[in-house]
Amino acid sequence: MHVVVLGAGVIGTATAYYLRQQGHDVTVIERQSAAGLETSFANGGQIAPSGATPWGSPKVPLLLLRWLGKVDAPLRLRLRALPGLPRWFDAIGHCATPPSPAPPPSRRCPCRARHPS
Repeated sequence: MHVVVLGAGVIGTATAYYLRQQGHDVTVIERQSAAGLETSFANGGQIAPSGATPWGSPKVPLLLLRWLGKVDAPLRLRLRALPGLPRWFDAIGHCATPPSPAPPPSRRCPCRARHPS
């Protein structure tokens, strides 16, 4: 059977992989220039049923700071493994703030730049 998978994010590529392992012919269609640049990019493929707060919520930056170092946190961050963490926190902070009527291009959320409303 030939199966078409829409999207080359975490779910799409995993689905394509397992379908191929089962002997199916698989075509993955992705609208971006590379895999993982949409939802998978924005949340890093994070699945945390215990953390149901939307990533775009203004609460998230403070929650992330509170979770640092906690073993039972829904999202564990190891500072030594993430040298770009300050830049990531800055981007999340911009995404989690209510949009201004017309933010200057230099201050636009990188997520919104890729996915305009």
